[in-house]
Amino acid sequence: MVIVHMVKFCIICEKYAIFMNEMLEKSILLQKVEIEVF
Repeated sequence: MVIVHMVKFCIICEKYAIFMNEMLEKSILLQKVEIEVF
């Protein structure tokens, strides 16, 4: 039962990590655009 719980937790962590990476990439791109504009 514990192993199954850990696997589910890992899947959630992986999705969260991918989401965070996308958000970081977007924020970095936005910062670059702002620097170029101003």
